Amino acid sequence: MKESNSDYKKPKEYKFGNTRCIVHSIFSWMSDEEQEEWFREEYAKKNPFVLNLNNAMSSCYRSIVQNEQKNEPNPK
Repeated sequence: MKESNSDYKKPKEYKFGNTRCIVHSIFSWMSDEEQEEWFREEYAKKNPFVLNLNNAMSSCYRSIVQNEQKNEPNPK
């Protein structure tokens, strides 16, 4: 998505302690609903980036759940 100069928005900046994070992304200017809609549309189009991101998040979630299950005390 190429933006014209009139559509340009200044990057969003966040500060975490002594760290400054500058976000150069159209997502930082989208509402939660707009972001969700974009991801759903791109997932339906089988966008490789979105598919890889989905796989990575699913893998991470499964790993967290498995670790939590290992650390649960056994019921008596």
